[in-house]
Amino acid sequence: MPAERTTMRQVREVLRLKFVGGVPTREIARRIGVAASTVRATLERFRAAGLNWPLPEEMTDAVLEARLLDAQHFGHLFSAKSGSRCSRSWKAQLWPS
Repeated sequence: MPAERTTMRQVREVLRLKFVGGVPTREIARRIGVAASTVRATLERFRAAGLNWPLPEEMTDAVLEARLLDAQHFGHLFSAKSGSRCSRSWKAQLWPS
């Protein structure tokens, strides 16, 4: 059975609790009702997307979600060593010659 998707309201609450309240990961997970791994993944996607807290007021849920999903799927391209096998294979899929 697939996991239930994290809502953008939960994502914003994770970010607020972490960056405003300094709440530990496990406590955030308990308060929101998600796994600690979900909180860690959300924070990692936030960092990989190059976003900063506080978010701009004009950033809608749709824009935030798109940025976080882009970071989730393609963020490793920017952290992988240039020329590594993983980097080359993803580049080939994204930009076929």
